[in-house]
Amino acid sequence: MAARLCIPVLSDAEQWSEVVVVPVQQLPDEPEDLLEILASEAAPLSTWFDFARAYLAEGKEDAFRDICLEGTKEETVKEVERFFGKRPIYEQVQFHCGLAALQIGKAKDEKDRQKKSELFAGAAQHLQSAKLLDPEEQLVSLGFAMLHMAKGEMAAVKQELMRTMELKNNGKTNIVGYLALAHLLFGQKQYKEALALYRRAVLEHPTCPAEVRLGIAACQYRLGNMVDAGAAFERVIALDPTNPDAHLGLAAIKFSSANVQQGLADGLKLLVKAYELDPTHVGTLVLLAHYCLLRGEYDKVLVLARSVVLVRSMWDARVPVLPAWLGRCDALPPTDSRAALLTAFDAPASEIAEIARTGRSRAANEASSPGGAAATAAASIPGSCAAPAPAAATAAAASACCEDDAGADDRMLRVPNASTPTPGVIICCCCCAAAAAA
Repeated sequence: MAARLCIPVLSDAEQWSEVVVVPVQQLPDEPEDLLEILASEAAPLSTWFDFARAYLAEGKEDAFRDICLEGTKEETVKEVERFFGKRPIYEQVQFHCGLAALQIGKAKDEKDRQKKSELFAGAAQHLQSAKLLDPEEQLVSLGFAMLHMAKGEMAAVKQELMRTMELKNNGKTNIVGYLALAHLLFGQKQYKEALALYRRAVLEHPTCPAEVRLGIAACQYRLGNMVDAGAAFERVIALDPTNPDAHLGLAAIKFSSANVQQGLADGLKLLVKAYELDPTHVGTLVLLAHYCLLRGEYDKVLVLARSVVLVRSMWDARVPVLPAWLGRCDALPPTDSRAALLTAFDAPASEIAEIARTGRSRAANEASSPGGAAATAAASIPGSCAAPAPAAATAAAASACCEDDAGADDRMLRVPNASTPTPGVIICCCCCAAAAAA
């Protein structure tokens, strides 16, 4: 969302001669005055929708709904048609799909069956209204797919998403249908089929955002094609050096190298970079926890696991946002490739914490056994990114990596602590080992 929005201002000759700039952070609490300005200046309905999205981003659902409902009124539509000489079909579709998405989101959180059913019915009604306006609009088909997804009707979801691949968004080609279906197939463990769709999306839109290729990398990772997965991650980094997901994915691959010492060294550098780019990234914190498990540092693993839980709870409490595909069609909507990547090598924080507790309780008894506790921890993580080598060797290499870096004390970063904001957890940038702050 842009930091500011613009309202074109009409001159006496009914021509736009200047604009009024409205910072997003200074939107009026109630949208009535704003709606009057938008109507009096004959602002395009696309501008109305931009303001509606800005309100929703601030958590003001009522304002979002009011603007969308006003934009669908026949008198509003007629006035816009009179000024522009064209009926705003796509904009009306956006309003209806936006209202549907809002109700679907509410229904997913609703516990009462009757209220949930009513919300789903309201969403379906808005989508049907949008379909009557333009039955061949991709946005509508995506909305129905979202509705079926929320209701757990997966066969209908797949059917609707397959249809979206043949449709256009406001008359323009948009690969979001390929990406949505690829993400669905990935979640169903149909990695080859998902990979084909991600590749097709890139072929259809070679200048798509770099993160689209994260889907390709995640599929290759799941298929065990580590060379191809690494190449895909490297391509993302080449296109977008600030992408933390690509650094994280490549780090996971390096940790799986047959050359344990070199793999750890290369992987830790990438993991540090991923952390620096996004210190609250769940995948990065999980991988840090994996690393600490290999070193037998169970107290630090517990802190990291709590941090993951904290970050995820903050995500769950975030303000409502519209699905990416409800954006303007002149900009490619963000994809779910990142979600696919995270599920490729993530592990539940609660599971990691339980492993850490078990390992901590056994550490004293197994201290005399080379790599004993570390071996227990590493073997307990499903899909662990630990190298396919004896855990003792892996743990030893991890320790060696830390000891070999003389400048470790000069590179310390702070990450959030789930229990208290301060002093938090300190991450050593040379080896990413978590240490309790003094």
